[in-house]
Amino acid sequence: RKDIVKMLLLGGADPARRSQRTARHDAQTPGEVAVQVQDHKIEQLLRQAVALREWLASFDSLALYLPLLREELW
Repeated sequence: RKDIVKMLLLGGADPARRSQRTARHDAQTPGEVAVQVQDHKIEQLLRQAVALREWLASFDSLALYLPLLREELW
């Protein structure tokens, strides 16, 4: 699963985006789902991606997100 998450992130998936709420589930981020299913490696990967994105946004440098993420993931 970790490889799939990496590919999605490199493809531009937003790790902070919440899913749509359904009758059975509240809206959750991918990280919250990883915590719920106790997948700590995926949780950590998503947490790092969100932190990198937020840090770059604070410098108005989101254009660097995917190149830096690629370096971090591989």
